Amino acid sequence: MKYRSDIDGLRAASVSLVVLYHMRLVSGGFVGVDVFFVISGYLITGIIFEDIEGGRFSLLSFYARRMKRILPALLVMIAAVMLAGYALLLPGDYIAAAWSAVHAAGSVGNLWFLEHSGYFDPASGTMPLLHTWSLGVEEQFYLVWPVALVFLAKVAKGSRAAVGAATVLIAVVGLTWCISVTGEFPKRAFFGADTRAWELAVGATVAMTQRAAWPKSPLVTNVMSVAGICLVVWSAVALTDRSVFPGAVALFPCVGAALLLAPRQIERDFVSRALSLKPIVFLGLISYSVYLWHWPILVLFRHYNLGEDASSIQSAALLAVILVVSWASWRFVEEPVRRSRLSRLAAIGTGIGGAAAIVAGSIAIVIAAGFPARLPEAILGMQSRTQMWEWTSAGTYSQFPEFPKPYLTFGAPWQSASKRAFLWGDSHAAHIAPIFDPIAREHGVSVLLYHECPAVIDNRHVKEAYPGAPLSYALGCGRSYDAAIRFLQSADVDFVILAASWSQVTGMLYDDSGSQSVEKQNQLLRDGLAELVRAVSRSRRNVAILGDVPQWGYDPVPCVIAQRATRILRRTCIDDKDTLSSKFAMDNARFEHKVLTSLGHEFPNLIVVPPYIQMCAGAKCVTTLDDEFLYRDASHIRRNLKERTKLDLAHLIGIDGLFDPRAATADLAK
Repeated sequence: MKYRSDIDGLRAASVSLVVLYHMRLVSGGFVGVDVFFVISGYLITGIIFEDIEGGRFSLLSFYARRMKRILPALLVMIAAVMLAGYALLLPGDYIAAAWSAVHAAGSVGNLWFLEHSGYFDPASGTMPLLHTWSLGVEEQFYLVWPVALVFLAKVAKGSRAAVGAATVLIAVVGLTWCISVTGEFPKRAFFGADTRAWELAVGATVAMTQRAAWPKSPLVTNVMSVAGICLVVWSAVALTDRSVFPGAVALFPCVGAALLLAPRQIERDFVSRALSLKPIVFLGLISYSVYLWHWPILVLFRHYNLGEDASSIQSAALLAVILVVSWASWRFVEEPVRRSRLSRLAAIGTGIGGAAAIVAGSIAIVIAAGFPARLPEAILGMQSRTQMWEWTSAGTYSQFPEFPKPYLTFGAPWQSASKRAFLWGDSHAAHIAPIFDPIAREHGVSVLLYHECPAVIDNRHVKEAYPGAPLSYALGCGRSYDAAIRFLQSADVDFVILAASWSQVTGMLYDDSGSQSVEKQNQLLRDGLAELVRAVSRSRRNVAILGDVPQWGYDPVPCVIAQRATRILRRTCIDDKDTLSSKFAMDNARFEHKVLTSLGHEFPNLIVVPPYIQMCAGAKCVTTLDDEFLYRDASHIRRNLKERTKLDLAHLIGIDGLFDPRAATADLAK
């Protein structure tokens, strides 16, 4: 295909959007990846079909070129991340990074991240190879696409129009499939090669219509390019982490990219002339290396910076580092290998060998358990967020007719237990479950952990807009609410325990009356909980609301680690940043406490347990027990605490009395 400088300019724009998004400067900059997919589909399809028409296409040559283009810079970047990880990553994070390196080297990184993260999840900001998911999508597509094009060309007897029609059909079917999957499983749609293939097919469609009678007038040319750039820019500034994506809205950046790629009189198109300016073209030339290096540099700095975002000055310095490293990667890795005279077999063999070396080195890190000797014994249980959320439970997953999937039951066996409890809530029910476990076993109680959403959300009177979650979150919460009510109406359950981060939940509640004031949101919480208590109350059934543990105003874990793990590279932490002021915690819980106390007075049979009071009896809240730091982040308790610590914490916050029959007439908050 004839070289077009404006396409390099479009690459520059795309990678700039991605970098700005990752630096939290453009809300929808992630669409830059979608533009990349369209560009890739356009260029690769055009090159392949020209070779097919010329009778010179070879799968072996195609894959050799792909390896020379993609693998060298990728493998060098992964190797650098693995080396830097020894100094900067905690053992658990190091293991996770190593596993992601194994998958990235094998072009299946998207499948690993599908199972271990969400692109918009807060935890994704700690994964230095998360961005390799897009390379996995592309490479999986190109395992199939060249063969498909050869087949289509043969069936169509070389007709570009017929093959172009087939690419349109593939794009339409793929988009339909993507919209369907996004509605039910947005994370699956985001990372799936099958749900993203239509975007590359959009580019392929443009390539197959290169010789069609596209309008040539300067007016039409400029209208197309302006419309294209407007669609891309609008997507970048209008979409957010909460947008239902990819789905139908991914059409905007993809159609925009297609309009900018479409054949036209480029020399008379002012958008294309702007994209062809030398500095922009240069950024486009190194865009692949910029994409590869920008994310790990930002993430590793975030680890060093105690999980905090960079300041304005730091961001400028990081951007300079990204550009210098990316230029060096392009100049000394990308270009020399791409222009080398390696034979096809040598290129493929070298690529496979390099990938195998990365896999072997990464597996060595896994086998070495991420080198835990770098941590002092006191914080060995804090090797990663994942490890701190692990819970080795004697429980089992059980299926119930009212629920579409099995749920964990722990304590005594569900079927043979003399008493049964239903622990209902979100992640704040999940983090307190291990604290309940030894108490439940002691009293012979079986507990079903039902953690889908805060129990108050029925999606009728009370809804919730959860930041970072898809807009269908409240709808799903309503379904789980109804299923739980049906279960509790018929099940033999002796205790219903409601747990959530009520203070955080309240700030996101709304109903159909419009915007909510703080007073209205607190009233929604109170009314929703009151209705729920009435709905689940039964004779000889105890109902309890568990208040939240004291909440921090920031994540204390990085500071705790920085102060104790001297062999992990971290910036200096303020001495008292790992302590929690009782005044701050109680101020944060004041609305929650008012609501829960009011409910305790209204319902004599309701048990209210406020951990924030018991844990903050002195000037500073209890954050360490038995020499173990209790928190996983700003709001969650670690689930991998030692058994002794769990028992002591249960006693401290007062839940060890919940399964005592005498608790039925005693409000533990009083």
